[in-house]
Amino acid sequence: MIALVDVKGNRLYNSPAYKRILGYSAAELGETWAFDQIHADDRFKVLEAAREARSTGVGRKLEYRIRPRKWNTY
Repeated sequence: MIALVDVKGNRLYNSPAYKRILGYSAAELGETWAFDQIHADDRFKVLEAAREARSTGVGRKLEYRIRPRKWNTY
């Protein structure tokens, strides 16, 4: 799955696999902040890694959970 976001977390691209596996339509993804689908327990570490990448210009490999569409009711 591939997702590209800008430095503010706005979606630029989501691969067809991202949409198919997670169950979101392009319209649904277009209306969300990229970090909305990250599992609540993992969101802080992802936001911290994004902040670090913005300040240093260097990204890093990071594993985290993404909530599929069917789980977005909590």
